[in-house]
Amino acid sequence: MKKIFLLSLLLCFVVPRMALASPSCEDIKQNITDKIVKKGVSLDAFKLEILPTKQVDATKVKVVGHCHDDKFKIVYSRLLHY
Repeated sequence: MKKIFLLSLLLCFVVPRMALASPSCEDIKQNITDKIVKKGVSLDAFKLEILPTKQVDATKVKVVGHCHDDKFKIVYSRLLHY
């Protein structure tokens, strides 16, 4: 009986944490890329970068996402082609 109780107690704590596991930065970056491309923007017309939050100056770049509990930002850069 104790084993069943301990197992159920363990599952109560482990399963919700697994469900809350956030997607990787690369997954989020790919989702954002897909959304931009669906709006008709060519892949060679922009660049997304994953940067540590401390390195991002929000006045100079466009932040389009974040990941890993806001430790990293995903920034958008428009590429100019001549």
